[in-house]
Amino acid sequence: MTQEELDLMPALELYRVDAETIQRFAGVFTEEAVYEILTGDAIGMIAAQEKEVCGGICVAPDILNDERMDLLSLYVLPEYRRQGIGGTLFLEMMEYIFEDTDAIMHICHYVGAGNQDEEVLGFLKKAGFFFEEEEEDAVFVISAKDCKKAPLASIKGKLPEESRMSCLGQLSEMEKRRLFQTLQEASVDDVTPEGLDSAEQECSFVVQNEKGMIESCVILKKREESLHMVQFYIRPGVSTPGVIMLQAAAEAVGQHYGEDAMIEIPVMSEASSRLMHKLLGDAAKKIPIWNAYFIM
Repeated sequence: MTQEELDLMPALELYRVDAETIQRFAGVFTEEAVYEILTGDAIGMIAAQEKEVCGGICVAPDILNDERMDLLSLYVLPEYRRQGIGGTLFLEMMEYIFEDTDAIMHICHYVGAGNQDEEVLGFLKKAGFFFEEEEEDAVFVISAKDCKKAPLASIKGKLPEESRMSCLGQLSEMEKRRLFQTLQEASVDDVTPEGLDSAEQECSFVVQNEKGMIESCVILKKREESLHMVQFYIRPGVSTPGVIMLQAAAEAVGQHYGEDAMIEIPVMSEASSRLMHKLLGDAAKKIPIWNAYFIM
């Protein structure tokens, strides 16, 4: 970024947000960022013009690498974009981190998939991030219509008689707490209690056994024009519910959002990638996941 570009950046009011104030500004942060700020594990900052909040940024220290931080959220409201606000937020946050850690932490890391967010992707490239593509991690993208023609639709199976499948919206608050606790015990921390409330209630599904214990779940959330699978969990030793839930989720997406609605399914290993290719066939587009790094 040139000095001329820096000089043209708008004058902004910048404020730190913490656990006590984050809920007031949750609209400019991802759910993960809100959760991490609430727990005290991340640093949040908002930008305002004439007292109107126009964007936010959140970073969190990487627990596995004390030289690195993760960029959890960088968002500017549409009406304020292309004014240099994202760049101002980013530079101010980097300067704060650099000083606060005595320059020990000097790498900023961001994870994305394909052209997941053109605005963020363009900013990262312009800011000087360099990119590395993951070898195994990816996102499969398929329409609800193509799911009906995929091998997934032809797989027959049924739940044990004592088990039941419900959409997320049918669960009681106690059952939702049990779901969250089950995911936590399985070391799955991608979904927060707030995330369950904001997930697609009619397109997300949970299977419980005869004792009411969680056997499996698939959680979808609306993201831009697609339905993104934020969680797919199957208790070890259980397999049939996974296929049945995916079939139900694809059907529900078609009913609620139309047959052309796109479903994004992330995979984090070669084995899960092979499984999704087997279930979805050639109709699914595989988009690589990339890591972006910025050296301060």
